[in-house]
Amino acid sequence: MNYPAYVGEDCPDDSYAAFHPGLGYKYSSDQVFKSLPEPAPMNYTKLLRRYDHLESANMKMKAAMTDLAFTITRRVWKDLPVNGRGNCYFCVGGINSINPFSATAVKNEIAVYSEKLTDEDLSILTNLSTISGKTYDMNSKECSVNLMDYAEIYLDFNGSMAFLNQSWIERLGMAAAAKRVKGVFVMGGVRSDSAPMTMPSIPN
Repeated sequence: MNYPAYVGEDCPDDSYAAFHPGLGYKYSSDQVFKSLPEPAPMNYTKLLRRYDHLESANMKMKAAMTDLAFTITRRVWKDLPVNGRGNCYFCVGGINSINPFSATAVKNEIAVYSEKLTDEDLSILTNLSTISGKTYDMNSKECSVNLMDYAEIYLDFNGSMAFLNQSWIERLGMAAAAKRVKGVFVMGGVRSDSAPMTMPSIPN
Protein backbone atom coordinates (compact mmCIF):
# COMPACT_ATOMS: atom_id res chain seq x y z
CA MET A 1 0.00 0.00 0.00
CA ASN A 2 1.51 3.30 -1.15
CA TYR A 3 0.06 6.73 -0.45
CA PRO A 4 -0.56 9.93 -2.42
CA ALA A 5 1.90 12.75 -1.81
CA TYR A 6 -0.67 14.94 -0.05
CA VAL A 7 -0.65 12.51 2.89
CA GLY A 8 2.90 13.60 3.65
CA GLU A 9 2.62 17.30 2.73
CA ASP A 10 3.02 19.55 5.79
CA CYS A 11 3.60 22.81 3.91
CA PRO A 12 0.82 23.41 1.34
CA ASP A 13 1.64 26.02 -1.28
CA ASP A 14 -1.09 27.18 -3.67
CA SER A 15 1.47 28.92 -5.88
CA TYR A 16 3.80 25.93 -6.28
CA ALA A 17 2.32 24.68 -9.57
CA ALA A 18 2.54 28.15 -11.17
CA PHE A 19 6.25 28.49 -10.33
CA HIS A 20 7.10 24.81 -10.99
CA PRO A 21 5.04 23.85 -14.07
CA GLY A 22 4.71 20.11 -14.63
CA LEU A 23 6.04 19.18 -11.19
CA GLY A 24 2.72 18.71 -9.48
CA TYR A 25 0.91 20.48 -6.66
CA LYS A 26 1.49 21.04 -2.96
CA TYR A 27 -1.60 20.51 -0.81
CA SER A 28 -2.41 18.36 2.18
CA SER A 29 -5.11 15.90 3.21
CA ASP A 30 -6.95 18.77 4.87
CA GLN A 31 -7.78 20.28 1.46
CA VAL A 32 -8.89 16.87 0.15
CA PHE A 33 -11.21 16.40 3.12
CA LYS A 34 -12.66 19.89 2.67
CA SER A 35 -13.29 19.38 -1.05
CA LEU A 36 -15.95 16.71 -0.43
CA PRO A 37 -19.45 18.16 -0.85
CA GLU A 38 -22.08 17.75 1.84
CA PRO A 39 -23.74 15.53 2.81
CA ALA A 40 -20.87 13.05 3.09
CA PRO A 41 -21.62 9.37 2.36
CA MET A 42 -22.75 7.46 5.44
CA ASN A 43 -19.97 4.87 5.44
CA TYR A 44 -17.42 7.63 4.91
CA THR A 45 -18.55 9.37 8.09
CA LYS A 46 -18.61 6.11 10.06
CA LEU A 47 -15.13 5.20 8.92
CA LEU A 48 -13.54 8.56 9.70
CA ARG A 49 -14.96 8.59 13.24
CA ARG A 50 -12.47 5.83 14.03
CA TYR A 51 -9.65 8.33 13.61
CA ASP A 52 -10.96 11.30 15.59
CA HIS A 53 -8.19 10.76 18.15
CA LEU A 54 -5.45 11.42 15.59
CA GLU A 55 -3.91 14.87 15.61
CA SER A 56 -3.74 15.88 11.96
CA ALA A 57 -5.72 15.48 8.75
CA ASN A 58 -2.72 13.74 7.17
CA MET A 59 -2.58 11.15 9.95
CA LYS A 60 -6.34 10.53 9.66
CA MET A 61 -6.17 10.15 5.89
CA LYS A 62 -3.21 7.75 6.01
CA ALA A 63 -4.83 5.60 8.71
CA ALA A 64 -8.16 5.46 6.85
CA MET A 65 -6.46 4.62 3.55
CA THR A 66 -4.45 1.83 5.21
CA ASP A 67 -7.45 0.18 6.86
CA LEU A 68 -9.67 0.61 3.81
CA ALA A 69 -7.08 -0.84 1.42
CA PHE A 70 -6.46 -3.79 3.74
CA THR A 71 -10.20 -4.49 4.05
CA ILE A 72 -10.70 -4.47 0.27
CA THR A 73 -7.62 -6.65 -0.24
CA ARG A 74 -8.87 -9.18 2.30
CA ARG A 75 -12.33 -9.30 0.73
CA VAL A 76 -10.90 -9.94 -2.74
CA TRP A 77 -8.61 -12.64 -1.34
CA LYS A 78 -11.45 -14.35 0.53
CA ASP A 79 -13.59 -14.36 -2.62
CA LEU A 80 -11.01 -16.55 -4.37
CA PRO A 81 -11.46 -20.34 -4.36
CA VAL A 82 -9.86 -21.80 -1.24
CA ASN A 83 -8.05 -24.51 -3.19
CA GLY A 84 -4.88 -23.01 -4.61
CA ARG A 85 -5.56 -19.58 -3.11
CA GLY A 86 -2.22 -19.30 -1.38
CA ASN A 87 -1.27 -16.66 1.18
CA CYS A 88 -1.74 -12.92 0.87
CA TYR A 89 0.28 -10.31 2.72
CA PHE A 90 -0.39 -6.61 3.10
CA CYS A 91 2.61 -4.32 3.41
CA VAL A 92 2.52 -0.66 4.44
CA GLY A 93 4.52 1.16 1.78
CA GLY A 94 5.76 4.69 1.24
CA ILE A 95 4.43 8.10 0.29
CA ASN A 96 4.70 9.38 -3.28
CA SER A 97 6.68 12.57 -3.81
CA ILE A 98 4.39 14.37 -6.29
CA ASN A 99 0.68 15.22 -6.40
CA PRO A 100 -0.01 14.91 -10.15
CA PHE A 101 -3.60 16.18 -9.78
CA SER A 102 -4.65 19.52 -8.35
CA ALA A 103 -6.69 19.71 -5.16
CA THR A 104 -9.78 20.54 -7.23
CA ALA A 105 -9.31 17.52 -9.52
CA VAL A 106 -8.14 14.79 -7.15
CA LYS A 107 -10.76 12.37 -5.88
CA ASN A 108 -11.24 11.67 -2.19
CA GLU A 109 -10.46 7.96 -2.29
CA ILE A 110 -11.89 7.35 1.17
CA ALA A 111 -15.26 8.67 0.02
CA VAL A 112 -15.14 6.64 -3.20
CA TYR A 113 -14.18 3.28 -1.75
CA SER A 114 -15.91 3.47 1.65
CA GLU A 115 -19.18 3.12 -0.25
CA LYS A 116 -18.09 -0.43 -1.06
CA LEU A 117 -17.84 -1.37 2.62
CA THR A 118 -20.53 -3.57 4.10
CA ASP A 119 -21.74 -3.45 7.71
CA GLU A 120 -19.72 -6.63 8.27
CA ASP A 121 -16.59 -4.94 6.91
CA LEU A 122 -17.05 -2.03 9.30
CA SER A 123 -17.64 -4.34 12.26
CA ILE A 124 -14.35 -6.23 11.78
CA LEU A 125 -12.24 -3.30 10.58
CA THR A 126 -8.82 -3.32 12.21
CA ASN A 127 -6.74 -0.24 12.96
CA LEU A 128 -3.41 -1.20 11.43
CA SER A 129 -0.13 0.61 11.94
CA THR A 130 0.80 3.10 9.23
CA ILE A 131 4.55 2.66 9.73
CA SER A 132 6.29 1.91 6.43
CA GLY A 133 7.46 -1.69 6.18
CA LYS A 134 4.90 -3.21 8.54
CA THR A 135 3.44 -6.38 7.04
CA TYR A 136 0.20 -8.17 7.93
CA ASP A 137 -1.43 -11.45 7.04
CA MET A 138 -5.12 -11.63 6.18
CA ASN A 139 -6.00 -12.13 9.86
CA SER A 140 -4.61 -8.66 10.61
CA LYS A 141 -1.65 -10.20 12.43
CA GLU A 142 1.72 -8.53 11.99
CA CYS A 143 4.19 -10.88 10.34
CA SER A 144 7.40 -11.02 8.34
CA VAL A 145 7.90 -12.46 4.87
CA ASN A 146 11.25 -14.05 4.00
CA LEU A 147 11.68 -13.83 0.24
CA MET A 148 14.26 -16.61 0.38
CA ASP A 149 11.47 -19.02 1.28
CA TYR A 150 10.16 -18.73 -2.28
CA ALA A 151 11.62 -20.48 -5.32
CA GLU A 152 9.92 -18.24 -7.89
CA ILE A 153 9.29 -14.51 -7.35
CA TYR A 154 7.49 -12.30 -9.88
CA LEU A 155 7.48 -8.54 -9.34
CA ASP A 156 4.69 -6.29 -10.59
CA PHE A 157 5.99 -2.71 -10.80
CA ASN A 158 2.94 -1.35 -12.62
CA GLY A 159 2.13 0.99 -9.75
CA SER A 160 3.92 3.34 -7.40
CA MET A 161 7.49 2.57 -6.36
CA ALA A 162 7.22 4.56 -3.14
CA PHE A 163 7.59 1.37 -1.09
CA LEU A 164 11.09 0.68 -2.45
CA ASN A 165 13.33 1.65 0.45
CA GLN A 166 16.80 0.34 1.32
CA SER A 167 15.37 -2.66 3.17
CA TRP A 168 13.39 -3.80 0.12
CA ILE A 169 16.37 -3.20 -2.17
CA GLU A 170 18.53 -5.47 0.00
CA ARG A 171 15.86 -8.17 0.29
CA LEU A 172 15.13 -8.19 -3.42
CA GLY A 173 18.85 -8.06 -4.19
CA MET A 174 19.47 -11.19 -2.13
CA ALA A 175 16.57 -12.98 -3.85
CA ALA A 176 17.84 -11.92 -7.28
CA ALA A 177 21.39 -13.05 -6.48
CA ALA A 178 19.98 -16.44 -5.49
CA LYS A 179 18.12 -16.55 -8.82
CA ARG A 180 14.73 -16.60 -7.11
CA VAL A 181 13.42 -13.60 -9.10
CA LYS A 182 11.97 -15.02 -12.32
CA GLY A 183 10.19 -11.97 -13.75
CA VAL A 184 9.90 -8.20 -13.33
CA PHE A 185 6.98 -6.46 -15.04
CA VAL A 186 6.80 -2.71 -15.71
CA MET A 187 3.97 -0.80 -17.41
CA GLY A 188 4.50 -0.13 -21.12
CA GLY A 189 6.56 2.84 -22.21
CA VAL A 190 9.62 2.22 -20.03
CA ARG A 191 12.90 1.32 -21.72
CA SER A 192 16.06 0.06 -20.06
CA ASP A 193 18.32 2.41 -22.04
CA SER A 194 16.56 5.73 -21.40
CA ALA A 195 14.86 7.74 -18.69
CA PRO A 196 11.12 7.04 -18.27
CA MET A 197 8.66 9.50 -19.79
CA THR A 198 5.72 10.35 -17.55
CA MET A 199 2.58 12.37 -18.06
CA PRO A 200 2.52 15.99 -16.85
CA SER A 201 0.56 17.12 -13.84
CA ILE A 202 -3.11 17.85 -14.47
CA PRO A 203 -4.75 21.07 -13.28
CA ASN A 204 -8.45 20.08 -13.51
